[in-house]
Amino acid sequence: MSRAQNKDKKLAVLEIVKKKKDILFGAFQNNAINKIEKEAAWKEVLKKAQFLGLASASREWTYARDHLFGLWKSRTLAKKSKRNHTSVVYNPVDNCILDILRNESPAVVRLSLPESDGVKSNIEPQTSITKPALTSNKTAASQGKKRKRESCDEVKRLKIAILETELYKNKLQILELEKKLGVKRSKFTSNLLRDG
Repeated sequence: MSRAQNKDKKLAVLEIVKKKKDILFGAFQNNAINKIEKEAAWKEVLKKAQFLGLASASREWTYARDHLFGLWKSRTLAKKSKRNHTSVVYNPVDNCILDILRNESPAVVRLSLPESDGVKSNIEPQTSITKPALTSNKTAASQGKKRKRESCDEVKRLKIAILETELYKNKLQILELEKKLGVKRSKFTSNLLRDG
């Protein structure tokens, strides 16, 4: 497929995104109707991409959001951030994406907020467009990775603490039931302290 054909196919898909922009990137509402509308709109985008050969028939609607539009958007936003430092020329696909992003809602720009449909995106947030340029890209990147690792570690620690609490609570409930029924302690409660 030539670059011109590929560009035309992308533009055809982006036209549907542009038409469905209000539904796809609308205000944050956590209701079932909004989620259904968003999913249906992304399915329509995917259907067009599949028809044009940009996605296989086995793909889910999230592929259209995260890997097609998400990837194209990330590339355009990367160009946009580089444009301040070098002379970058936008192609028609970039211009179409920038037009779609014109109102730049948090869901579109992918600040550290969930998608408005409540489904987590597979695309990493593009924070470079929201932060001022730092003196050292390596320093900024390493600090960002460190913060992300620390954040992930903290989430893991919290999840483990919650699971440990749930496990202990369940053991206590089992112990209470064993006492009530007058049965021998099970392997689940044998390590709990015995009554005096």
